[in-house]
Amino acid sequence: MYKYYSELENPKNFKIYLERVNSPETTSKYIFDRKISNDLLKKYHKLFEQLRILNELIKSYAYQRQIKSEITAEEFIFLERCEEEQTFENILKILSNPNLNDIKFLLTDYYNFAQFFITIFPKFQEFLKEISINLSLTISEIEQLEYLIFPPKSKIVEHCMPNAWFITPNGYLYNTGIKHKEGNLTYSFWDIFKKLKNEENISCKENYAEKTKDILARNFVSETEYQAYANSVYKLPTIYTPEIQTSIESIHAIRNIDTNTHLKVSQSNPPIIERSYQPNIIKLIIGFYDAKLSLYRSFEKINTSKRKDELAKKIEASTLQSKEELLIRFSGFHKIESCEKKITTSSLYGIRNFQEYLNKGWDLYIVPCIGYDKTLDDIFEMNINEYFISNFLDKELENYKGKGKVLIRNKNC
Repeated sequence: MYKYYSELENPKNFKIYLERVNSPETTSKYIFDRKISNDLLKKYHKLFEQLRILNELIKSYAYQRQIKSEITAEEFIFLERCEEEQTFENILKILSNPNLNDIKFLLTDYYNFAQFFITIFPKFQEFLKEISINLSLTISEIEQLEYLIFPPKSKIVEHCMPNAWFITPNGYLYNTGIKHKEGNLTYSFWDIFKKLKNEENISCKENYAEKTKDILARNFVSETEYQAYANSVYKLPTIYTPEIQTSIESIHAIRNIDTNTHLKVSQSNPPIIERSYQPNIIKLIIGFYDAKLSLYRSFEKINTSKRKDELAKKIEASTLQSKEELLIRFSGFHKIESCEKKITTSSLYGIRNFQEYLNKGWDLYIVPCIGYDKTLDDIFEMNINEYFISNFLDKELENYKGKGKVLIRNKNC
């Protein structure tokens, strides 16, 4: 009997958490003509009164210097700017239609004037220092108001898998992922059919059974393992355990030695392994490994055939070149139609194997499998209406007590 995966009752609840690469900490937008509020004007009321006094100092100084004709070219430009651009009447004009940018530039100029006059008017030094401080604080505050700061995007992305679930012949949960040809087994299909058409034997290059045992033993999935399945634009968010932290410190120490002494980095020190301990990610990778292994194993039985190319064409024709049909009918996978509460399986023993699903109200859809007859060296399609098979299914249905419906292709549906 296959394990009941409760997460399949609502696949949207099967979530994994990934991390954005190079995610910006904050997002801001500059507002060119943002208006100033009345509350802020009231807050700056004391400062504007101080500016009125500063403006009088500017006028008095300009008048005295011009009367005495004691003025340098640099001072002339400065005073001209004071008189023509920065009179207090100018402030009043700006305040009639306040704009943060204009006020900031105006206050910046007055700050420069205050700094200029500190050494010229000793009697007003305390006043000018005070107004300089107030101007500096106000300018900083306005600069903050010029930008709309958006909250930082979380680096962690909540991700739901597509509704493309299978249970492998060994009972693992497999999801085809999002259009990655490795994750949805497309590359494996290409490899298998290419070998068959070249009359070559089928063999799985990697020992996925050992890889699965390794993941279960260490209880984490590496970034490399995840990307081989998903080829995602996101990466795994690593939890920095003491073990990982020690590894990072070791690598950084070695890199510093390499930079300072130009020595080669020792190959005996392993690289930092980015990893995830999320149970759902572990399920996905183990299911992917078992799916690849099961697919290759289902075709290995054809290795004894003397006419592999012909059999490949027969299998493709029988499954209408559909990977889903081929997985179910030839390789022994079981498709989960969770949105319709229906299990699709090619197994004659589906009523027994999916008993818990049926008891919980799931429907079972049995389709005729496609097999290989070693004696005849040929592909055959099961006839559901053949006497012994039909009789077996009738007896299974008689003993069936579940809530879900059992549908059989070419028999009762």
